[in-house]
This record gives sequence, C-alpha cells and structure tokens, in this order.
Amino acid sequence: NSNATLRKTVLWVLLLGGTAVCITGVALSVNYIRRKCCKRQKRY
Repeated sequence: NSNATLRKTVLWVLLLGGTAVCITGVALSVNYIRRKCCKRQKRY
C-alpha cells in the first residue's frame, strides 16, 4: 500500500513538474520571439 501511494505521488510530482517546465519554456520562448519581432519592427 505504501509503495503504491509513493509511486502515485512520484508520478504526480513528475507530471506537475513536467507541465510546469513545459509552460515556463513556452512562455519564455513566446516572450523571446515577441522581443525579436518587436525589435525588427522598430528597426524598419
């Protein structure tokens, strides 16, 4: 029983951590692309 709960908690932590990393990565990339686009627009 304890092993099952441990596995579930580990799985949930991994899932939540992975989703958080993915969301932060996407947000950072979007911000980076926006900055590049903004800089390009300002130059021209």
